[in-house]
Amino acid sequence: MYYLYLEFKSADLMVDSKSNSKSTDYRRDESSFYKSTSYEVDLDNPLKANHISNMLHYLFGYPPVPSMRKSIFTRNEEIYDLALNHSYVKYDNQYFYITKKGDKRFLTTTFWSQKANFDSNRKVTTIVGGEKYQGNFTWESFKAQFKPKWFNYPSFVKSNERKKNGDELLFEIVKDFFNKLLGCEDVIKKYSFPEFLVEVRKYVDSDEMKSFKKEYGDRLKIISSQGWYEAVFNGNIKNTTTSHNCDCSSKCPILERHGIKSKKVTYNGRIIVEIENENLIEELRQYGRIPTIMDGGVVKILGIGKLPPIFDWKEEFTKISE
Repeated sequence: MYYLYLEFKSADLMVDSKSNSKSTDYRRDESSFYKSTSYEVDLDNPLKANHISNMLHYLFGYPPVPSMRKSIFTRNEEIYDLALNHSYVKYDNQYFYITKKGDKRFLTTTFWSQKANFDSNRKVTTIVGGEKYQGNFTWESFKAQFKPKWFNYPSFVKSNERKKNGDELLFEIVKDFFNKLLGCEDVIKKYSFPEFLVEVRKYVDSDEMKSFKKEYGDRLKIISSQGWYEAVFNGNIKNTTTSHNCDCSSKCPILERHGIKSKKVTYNGRIIVEIENENLIEELRQYGRIPTIMDGGVVKILGIGKLPPIFDWKEEFTKISE
């Protein structure tokens, strides 16, 4: 019998911000994230057989097999048996306190985690001419309005001409018009978009503006949603919401830089694994790698021995469970 002695530090268990007994799994689906069902977590004994199994798989040079996600890899049953039936853990620091009602509460660390794309709605306000408006009034957002889906093209644009008469070309036509109207070489470089909206208000009733709207009015219907046409060509600015909503379908999403508020409980401790198969020890020596455990936990190999610890370690260590 061999005894593998391991030490782990800073192993984090993520818990939901509104619950100390649940955690939520996030999955990636194509280009976005979505929230999976919350599941119960054991704050007293967070390490389970799947955690130990994945750690041992990597330790012995095998690919870890996720317990909650699909994988092309096959689980090594001998290693899983080591995790389930021959592994013991002792937590060195369990920071908790007892409430006046006698309830046990673990100390958690609050941090900002990465924001999931599907839920990154960020409210934005813009100052235009001294007035505050809800919306993301920038040149980038304005240009994004010229990139509609195919079915949003006006009916007069024939299907074989949609590429030739595409949105980006129309934006360049609009840009050139305002360059001439405001007498500048590049309106984007000269004015911020709020400054541009203030300046162009002076010309909403000019003959040049009326003539341009008459010639391109039908094509400019693609920017009529959320008041972009009214703001730019009629000087009538309104609060907008959809123009800056930050789901994946938004034309110009703004992701929340600080992420979402999350909580975690951090653990340090030691693990002892009983190993009878000497071939596994040899594989460890030849192909072994330094693994991690839970979220960010660093694992250190303290040693391998044939003799058990001199103290009654099974009294101090807890057997790993499913």
